[in-house]
Amino acid sequence: MKTLAWDAETFLIERTRPFPPVVCLSWCDGERGSVIPHGETLRDFVARRLADPEVRLLGHNLAYDHGVLAASYPELLPAIFAAYKSGRCTDTQITQQLIDIAVGRIAADDRVRGYSLAGLYEACFDEPIPGPGKGAGSFRFRYGELYDVDFADWPAEAIDYSREDSIATLRIHDLQEEKASHLLRDDAFQTYSSFVLQLITAQGMRTDPARVAAFKAEQLALCDALRPELIEAGLLVPDFKGRGVEKKQVGWIKKQAPARDRIVATCAEKGIEPLLTDSGEATKRAGKPTDPEKHTSIDRAACVWADDALMLRRADYVSAEKMLNTYVPVLELGYELPITSRYGLAATGRTTSSAPREPLIGTNLQNSPRKPGVRECYVPRAGKVFMLGDFSGAEMHTLAQVCEWRVGYSTLGDTLRAGRDAHLNTARYLLGGASTPLDYGDLALRLLQGDPEVKQARQDSKPVNFGFGGRMGAATFVKTQLKEGKRWTLEEAKTARNAWLAAYPEMQPYFESCKAELGPSGSCVVELYWSKRLRKVRGLSTICNGFFQALTADGAKKAINEVVRMSFCEPESALARSHTYPVNFVHDELINETDDGDVDAMQLVAAEFKQIMEDEFNELIPDYPTSVDVVFARYWSKSIEPVHDSAGRLIPWKGGS
Repeated sequence: MKTLAWDAETFLIERTRPFPPVVCLSWCDGERGSVIPHGETLRDFVARRLADPEVRLLGHNLAYDHGVLAASYPELLPAIFAAYKSGRCTDTQITQQLIDIAVGRIAADDRVRGYSLAGLYEACFDEPIPGPGKGAGSFRFRYGELYDVDFADWPAEAIDYSREDSIATLRIHDLQEEKASHLLRDDAFQTYSSFVLQLITAQGMRTDPARVAAFKAEQLALCDALRPELIEAGLLVPDFKGRGVEKKQVGWIKKQAPARDRIVATCAEKGIEPLLTDSGEATKRAGKPTDPEKHTSIDRAACVWADDALMLRRADYVSAEKMLNTYVPVLELGYELPITSRYGLAATGRTTSSAPREPLIGTNLQNSPRKPGVRECYVPRAGKVFMLGDFSGAEMHTLAQVCEWRVGYSTLGDTLRAGRDAHLNTARYLLGGASTPLDYGDLALRLLQGDPEVKQARQDSKPVNFGFGGRMGAATFVKTQLKEGKRWTLEEAKTARNAWLAAYPEMQPYFESCKAELGPSGSCVVELYWSKRLRKVRGLSTICNGFFQALTADGAKKAINEVVRMSFCEPESALARSHTYPVNFVHDELINETDDGDVDAMQLVAAEFKQIMEDEFNELIPDYPTSVDVVFARYWSKSIEPVHDSAGRLIPWKGGS
């Protein structure tokens, strides 16, 4: 197969056009190459290469290049998707990330280097990309000036700059193939997913002015209500700027020392140790003495642990202030143009999410604050309704599948396959004990009758199921729950863990199998299921989590790839007929906007969406397939529930409206 590298030069990105018009395309295959200006010649050249099964298409941030090509020449979009689906697209940026994951240079969700073309080229060859520079005055930012200029009159610098990018990309690819081809197993799949995620970024989500204003007013009122008590306690003081007549108050300073002193004193009164900051925990693990003035945590988890009412109100104030300073300004920019998120690749295989580069405006939409009111600001565009699809207990099913493969059985999987609620099943053991679990049928009836004890036990089972599956220890479980505002004692956590192990006896041998793979060094390279992706892991919890977490991430990406392809490329599909497009991806949930109004058409699109998501994901977990819960909603919220009309048809959830 011949590898052809290409790189598009465009107008500058604007919020109104995340995929600006293509000005030219450079290409090279190691033997030949050229720069082609926009127009029919460029379109036909791209179309022929997309259709050629013997050509591998290569780029650096290829998702952007293909996005702008599709925006400039919409008729190419089906062929672009077909090339991705056939595995013929490679991105040197993603390839390098996968190499770094395989050798352990990316740990957890962290990145240790940038992945720009210039940065990666210099890292590979210890020299800058040849040709014209990439400074502010270079043609990198000026190709729009050449759009209406005859190609014969283009400056040599503009042509050389474009040509060198595709040559540099091919050189990087050749080196990656030479040095690390044995580390690459799913680069085509991850490259495909990056294109789909780029399309989601381009759509983004809108916000509602009235909802944003109401949320802002609520946070301002909360700060006003809490401030007097915090001032009186010395936890908050005015912040002044300027001198003399110019001196004026510009805000409030949250005093750290009095807050630490209060936490230390409260914990001492109760005979408990205060929680430490991350640096304090690291100091303690190193066997060094901790300093209360430096290492005492005063975040919400520490306040919950100390059970100090005033400090909890301080935490509420800190949260409200953060909403006002960090989130509200972004929400206020989403009324006419979308708020977007930039997706990336984590070592786990999951997606990362962050604010996009300017001029796009956005935030981490994947991990939006849990605080009620933030998500509720996001609404569909006019004439649209949100359609959300969420895999039911995705990581429970992938954990069961991994145990089936590694241990030979899964009690958890049997529970799921029988149609039982895994959280209620775990509640049997939390309430009855490890050796005397309660009857599932009795608990199900009590839950149906609204029994508060059973309801609470089922709720408690959620963090138990999701936490201990990755071999989380009791102490870590306690700290994790404190961050959620829930207080467990260490003994309660240990009892819950023992009950959970009794409920699912396959887990102990699963942990042992992971430990054997890890070896005495504490690190190893594992081959992940389905994708065969390689990942260097450190620590037993990382490897125990890693197998099923990666399977979930890959299944979700596989599903959204097909949903988005159908939406854009299959005009007879219900998704396309209802003008469905994705606006956000949250780990194992896809949020779309689709046409509002025709309830019967909405049933068809929901059914098709559900079927595709389930079919694609369940290919990865054949023994313990999951299902997808589809809902329509008038705005985004954690509280969305399915709503049906008198005919049993799914209709939009309106919440409190």
